[in-house]
Amino acid sequence: MQNNSTNTRALGIDALRGLALFGILAVNIQSFVWGLSGPTLGILDTDSRTADSVTVFLTAFLLEYKFYPIFCFCFGYGFAVQTRRWLTDKANAYERFGKRLNMMLLFGAVHGIFLYFGDILSRYALTGYILRRYIGYGPRRLLGAAKFWLGVTVMVTIFGALLSLSLSTSLTDSISREDALIAEINKSIGIYTTGSYGEITAQRFQNYLEIALGFVFYIPQLLLIFLLGAFTARMGWLAQPRACRTRWKKILLISLMIGIPLNFFYAWGAMELARDPGAAPSFLHSVLSGFIPILAFAYIACVALAAASKLGEQVLNVFAAAGKMALTNYLVQSLVVSTLLYGYGFGLGDDLTQFQLWLLAVAIYTLQLLFSNFYLRYFSIGPMEILWRKLS
Repeated sequence: MQNNSTNTRALGIDALRGLALFGILAVNIQSFVWGLSGPTLGILDTDSRTADSVTVFLTAFLLEYKFYPIFCFCFGYGFAVQTRRWLTDKANAYERFGKRLNMMLLFGAVHGIFLYFGDILSRYALTGYILRRYIGYGPRRLLGAAKFWLGVTVMVTIFGALLSLSLSTSLTDSISREDALIAEINKSIGIYTTGSYGEITAQRFQNYLEIALGFVFYIPQLLLIFLLGAFTARMGWLAQPRACRTRWKKILLISLMIGIPLNFFYAWGAMELARDPGAAPSFLHSVLSGFIPILAFAYIACVALAAASKLGEQVLNVFAAAGKMALTNYLVQSLVVSTLLYGYGFGLGDDLTQFQLWLLAVAIYTLQLLFSNFYLRYFSIGPMEILWRKLS
């Protein structure tokens, strides 16, 4: 069923953004402490408790690489809605979308250098410049483009895994290499949790650049998910979830059947890396990181099916408030977490375990839900969203 009336704001897309905020925070809060040098979910040593091991496994299994794709999907969905509206009003959609990307890139760079090195805004903006060429595409052409980028994603993922394996094979014979890596991990943790503002900013800038250099491997995957989000918007599947129940049930079943076993093996590998941070990721683990986002579509399908019922709508409305001001909430998360965990703030990162960090993420997100629902009683959009609109 095709629905070209993409101007209707879908509850599901706001709820997805709101739910993704928690998944992003629960994963990112670990790397705030552990940095980029070692496993993203931290180290499990003799002092780690069972709760920490469970936290690492469940975070890798249910959250990691599942919620930034949901943000990608929402970005693509918004792209289709905005550009369709601009084209209808005979505005220069290519130029207007470009201005929004320019400001997103600026926000992302400031965020990545001064708050959190793992920023996604700048990466979305850079990929968005490529996405602009698909302005005005209908569902069939969007789906065709998505199939093309799926093929590129598969090839790039396998090539990246082979490259990683080749580099690790040439280095893993050296015991001193593992010792050096452990020393680098400890140094990074020490800087983030006890360093001065200048030391932390320098380390954060270095990590931000390291991510930027490897970003080329993720462009095809981001474009693929952007296009799937745009395709969904063009088809009206989220705007009319009741009419599309059968389709979303099929998507849910397929995503679970493929996603659960892939993510289980990925989570098992993440546990092994956390226990042995000096080891190099296996070829299988590297490949899986490119394919496990398929479970994100099971989450998207669940939200769509929930939006098709009255009770589900009531539940989703709670999360939709946070999603309507997702940019504000995303940046506030980094501001709050960096202040609490970093050495120039309260320095709690030096004391909290993986499980305790997860509890902190739950507390921060709960407060954001409460604040978002209160704030939107008086304002239509968040403060950063207002600034973004004015500047672009």
